[in-house]
Amino acid sequence: MAGQDSQPELRGEPGDSEFQQALELLSGSAGMEADPPQGMALLRRVAERGLPDARRLLARLLAGDPKHVGESIALLRELTDAGDAEAMHLLGLLHFRGQGLDRDFVRARELQQRAADGGALDAAFELSLLLRQGIGGPPDLQRAEHYEAQAAEEGHPRACLNQGSHAASASPPRYEQAGAWYERAAHGGSAEAAARLCRMLLAGVFGRPDGAAAWDWYVLASDLGYRWESLFPELSNGAEGSMEPGEGG
Repeated sequence: MAGQDSQPELRGEPGDSEFQQALELLSGSAGMEADPPQGMALLRRVAERGLPDARRLLARLLAGDPKHVGESIALLRELTDAGDAEAMHLLGLLHFRGQGLDRDFVRARELQQRAADGGALDAAFELSLLLRQGIGGPPDLQRAEHYEAQAAEEGHPRACLNQGSHAASASPPRYEQAGAWYERAAHGGSAEAAARLCRMLLAGVFGRPDGAAAWDWYVLASDLGYRWESLFPELSNGAEGSMEPGEGG
């Protein structure tokens, strides 16, 4: 679905200890107890120093708060004017959603195009969706496939997931290729991809059913937040052991 934002990666620029400390306060990483208000205050201070990563992250976090979305837009416009591709991508998402701005699909697509051409991986995938669905301009399947493949080659999880889906649904199905794409997507954080690998291994699409390998992907999908209730209704009743290592092998 177009207009979805990827989760921000809380990672600081090498050598900027103040920015790193702000990230640790925001996330509670590196053994530091999370303190979001203090983390935001420190992030603002770093952003005021002009650090692009800090300004971009601050804009992303502020965009989710209706009281501060205007501040986010101002930051993103400044970064966009300076040629920041990630900021173009984020500003395009706000235009797409009508979040703090008038909803403008044409402007959203223009910004994602500029951002993708500037090297923003999330923008390349977002642009592929807009082109495929004909949002903000005429559909263009050839260009949609180009930008999706570009994002997938660089390891974008959702693009890898889609590439796996294309391979699995081909006639005849290309299951080995699908599995390779799903594996890349899962290692990139896609719970859906890990769940699909689990089901494919249980079904034996790569040969014999392999319950032990399926269990590994089941665990990863669960760790990534996959909801198994639709496939295993007994999980919603608190039942234990609906799937055990080694089943099907």
